[in-house]
Amino acid sequence: MKRTEIEIPSSRNSILKSTLYAPDSATSTPDMVILCHGFSGDQHEWGRFPATAEKFVEQGFSALTFDFSGSGKNVREPITIIKQKEDLETVIAWCQSQNPVYEKISIIGLSFGGLTALLAEHLDRVTTVFWAPAFPIKKKIGFIRFIAPLLNLVGKSHREMESPNNEPLQIGADFITTINRLNITKRLKNFTGSCLFLQGDADAEILPKYSRKAFRLLSSKDQSQNQSPREYHEIAGAGHDFKEEHLTQFIELSLEWILRMHHV
Repeated sequence: MKRTEIEIPSSRNSILKSTLYAPDSATSTPDMVILCHGFSGDQHEWGRFPATAEKFVEQGFSALTFDFSGSGKNVREPITIIKQKEDLETVIAWCQSQNPVYEKISIIGLSFGGLTALLAEHLDRVTTVFWAPAFPIKKKIGFIRFIAPLLNLVGKSHREMESPNNEPLQIGADFITTINRLNITKRLKNFTGSCLFLQGDADAEILPKYSRKAFRLLSSKDQSQNQSPREYHEIAGAGHDFKEEHLTQFIELSLEWILRMHHV
């Protein structure tokens, strides 16, 4: 396996720190999976994303992890969901600009990265795997751990919030306003692509009931007119920081699903 650290220019003239995982074979692969990290995380996700990427490479895929603007090892700037959406679209465009091009691209989005994956414009993606997606984010930002850093914004452009293993994040008022403008229910109802939902049944951050509701919303379309496969799975005992045997289950189910979708 080849692991290469790369820098992808963002749409705002900054740099997105990224890592490309690829097979050692001299023959390039047309299959790519892009992994999108969660809020306050980074492209490593405490070892979960490298472990996932390596499993995909074993099956002949390339995999790409990256830090969203203002997160991970990128230069600090205030984070917003719109910037993340643009970042993901930029990363997809980078994959499509390579020679030879990655012809089949799928996305795995964890938590806030899952919401980003829902919003990104890329109708040609093969499938999307949502890991405990933060679709109930409007409910979450009402909690003190999201709102506290914004209470003293008067006269300031942003507040700092801890980011484990990285420099503090910059959170401004736009973080709230851009989310409040979203119509996530409409986005789900209009989502026509193939997807897999993976949710821990012991997740206290993204409650399973919200993922079940989200899946019902996107599944409400007339499937006789939509041939895109969709499935929902709950992992027994898995929380939001799933690891060890739960991580293995998330990876194996994702790998099985994406392999099937790429090879239909």
